[in-house]
Amino acid sequence: MNICFDLDGTLYLGDHPIPGAVETVEHLCKNHNIIFVSNTISSLPEDILSKLRSLGFKLDIEKLSTPISVASKYFKNHHIDDIFFLVREEMVGKLSTCFNIDFDNPKAIVIADEPGSFRFDHLEKAFNLLLTKNIPLFTFAVNRFYRLPDGNMKMDLGPLNAQLEYATGRKSVNLGKPSQIFFSHALDNFSNSVMVGDDVEFDIKGAMSHGIKGILVKTGKFDQIFFNQSGIKPDLVIESIADLPTALKKILIGYSLP
Repeated sequence: MNICFDLDGTLYLGDHPIPGAVETVEHLCKNHNIIFVSNTISSLPEDILSKLRSLGFKLDIEKLSTPISVASKYFKNHHIDDIFFLVREEMVGKLSTCFNIDFDNPKAIVIADEPGSFRFDHLEKAFNLLLTKNIPLFTFAVNRFYRLPDGNMKMDLGPLNAQLEYATGRKSVNLGKPSQIFFSHALDNFSNSVMVGDDVEFDIKGAMSHGIKGILVKTGKFDQIFFNQSGIKPDLVIESIADLPTALKKILIGYSLP
């Protein structure tokens, strides 16, 4: 079985592993193909890999999929270079190691950071380029919000993506979860696969729309009220990653929540 693990909120919170997460992943690695997936855009894949290893998780870079790694492959395959990234200043240098960045004559525009994190004049420039040039709009995520280590919620890329789509009349291409582009990068095929995450909308519903089983953990950004109102029915809901081995047994025999 292929098991896709969301990272922040599912395997760890801030700089601390969820209790039982390291042991659970190590145990499941013996009999399953483990893939680590994340919409994190504030760090390069290599930095995320280093963090996971420092927390005790054992993996190679080939087992990690993020919007940055997906975009790198996608743009290369589609011969798209000269990218205008809507991103905070400190990420420009990092992204320039993976992409050719061009703020004047780009071939594509990518929403790569949350609202308020980058210069407003860059947002206005991107808006005008989309209106005047026939270039595509991409986003690294369409998530609504995420949870900070202090417990508060913060807006994610989704609201900014919706703003640019509405203002320009253009439809973006999502390179992060839960797009088919993203999951196709992480998985050779979707059959016999499970997604484990704390976001009922973009981890669970998104995966299930592609025929991937969805297991929701009640850690990280999980919110009971939001879950109840969503109407989404995961294949299973568990308290935390530590309960996953037992949950997988139910999945394997075709068990599903009513």
